[in-house]
Amino acid sequence: RFTEVLFDLKRQRFPFILIDEHSNDPEIPSVSAENTAGGYMVGKALVDLGHRRIGFIGNLATQTVRGRVEGLRDAIGDRGFPFDRSLVMDLNVQPQENWSERIAQCTRELMARDDRPTAVFFSNDQVAADAYQTLGAMGLRIPEDVSVVGFDDSPICRWLTPRLATVR
Repeated sequence: RFTEVLFDLKRQRFPFILIDEHSNDPEIPSVSAENTAGGYMVGKALVDLGHRRIGFIGNLATQTVRGRVEGLRDAIGDRGFPFDRSLVMDLNVQPQENWSERIAQCTRELMARDDRPTAVFFSNDQVAADAYQTLGAMGLRIPEDVSVVGFDDSPICRWLTPRLATVR
């Protein structure tokens, strides 16, 4: 349905730009973050800090989030370490659903593992902010027990303790 709407707009010569989304049609303009490059930067930085088990939590239905995971995967692999796909948790939520409950559930599942990650890259800052509460309730300290990274450099970062490491 989305593709049909795009082509209707294009056919009618209605001016539009996709934001944080891409089309396979090169004539449809779009603007988005460098998601894969940002994910790569996170992966490189975390591996350089000594992390080998790096988790990811995000809604994999979106192209932007998949790009961030791909960048993370590539950086870990380029550093000579295996990427553990089992540490990637898909929020699998719709915009109208309760994200907080699903974020808490995924965070608990990931961090309750015997081989839990030492760092978690969250798909965006709001997801990371929600996870702060769950991590605290589990008795885990940031960054002593687990390093946390977000994406977007949202204003919420300033209000978290400790401040959230994020990609701008």
